[in-house]
Amino acid sequence: LIGGERVRLSRREFALLAFLVARAGEIASVEDILHAVWGEEAGERSELVHTYVARLRDKLERGRPWRLLHGARGHGYRFVIETASEPDG
Repeated sequence: LIGGERVRLSRREFALLAFLVARAGEIASVEDILHAVWGEEAGERSELVHTYVARLRDKLERGRPWRLLHGARGHGYRFVIETASEPDG
């Protein structure tokens, strides 16, 4: 559930999310993601990672006040939970 709403993920989407969550805050290279999520069958098809990250962003972030999946251009992606800062008082 995200924001009280059930979000359905494909097996690959779930595997990608689990991989990134397990390394929360760390940048995972596209090559590492390919190897972990698709294995040898993916070859050098980095577009798979970009496509699936876009799908996850659409399902997890669209219309919500947070971002979970962050790109590091030329390096890969990372999962970060952004929290709103508490007001002083």
